[in-house]
Amino acid sequence: MKKTTLLSLKCLFVLAFTQILNAQQIYTNGPLSTGAASNNGVAAPTGYTWSELQNNTGNTTETNASTGINAHYITALTTNNRLADNFVVPSGSIWNTTSFDFYCFQTNYSGTVPPIDVLRVQIFNGDPSAGGTVVAGNMTTNVYDVANSSDALMYRTANSSVPTTLAPVTTRKIWKVRANLTATLPAGTYWIVYQMHAINDLSCFSPYTTVIGSRGLAGWNAKSLNVVTSTWASLIDLGNPAPTAPDVPQDLPFNINGTVTSSAPLNDNCSG
Repeated sequence: MKKTTLLSLKCLFVLAFTQILNAQQIYTNGPLSTGAASNNGVAAPTGYTWSELQNNTGNTTETNASTGINAHYITALTTNNRLADNFVVPSGSIWNTTSFDFYCFQTNYSGTVPPIDVLRVQIFNGDPSAGGTVVAGNMTTNVYDVANSSDALMYRTANSSVPTTLAPVTTRKIWKVRANLTATLPAGTYWIVYQMHAINDLSCFSPYTTVIGSRGLAGWNAKSLNVVTSTWASLIDLGNPAPTAPDVPQDLPFNINGTVTSSAPLNDNCSG
């Protein structure tokens, strides 16, 4: 009896300690930085890296064309956009989310804090454009965590060497913005939907996930919703030069913060 109790206590301690270790970033939806030097060898400002639009490795004639996608609404609601992308909680796991990190930029913004004042987030169980249901969040509550949002230390820029040589620019500083949203998510496929509002009530953009040497990976499937017209659309980079470069689906970079626990009964691996 004592042995079983000690084993159970040991199991509880191990699980609790594991939760403490994992109580930070538990998922990322792809990279964004492409390094401290641009494709044509220009160094980023000290302490920063580039987030440079990519060409497929070996292809020196075609590159991605879009630095980002509208992620905002304005007060008059004549512009009202939402972005969405999916993630998978693996079998046997439960994700206990506490917050989500997204990325944004406003061209020529010179402020010292992120350019937004509102961040709204929802989690759907299933594709929101095809009957998915809301399991957490809404599009009315501002869940923006100002204190934990910051300069992402990256600049978004066009490809500096394909199809022609261009100087990389520092007019699109990328910011990491956090949304506080708690949810308990068992194994399954979920979609995160978000939108922002800029401090100056102007445009605000989200960059696409960026993988060095690739215009886009198989399975990328991010979407946008034009709330004004109630129209969903896949996020597609049309390529440069247009119209000869192929259209390529895109993904959105975001991070999920929280803890991971097992959905197995407590003592399965600890008592005998």
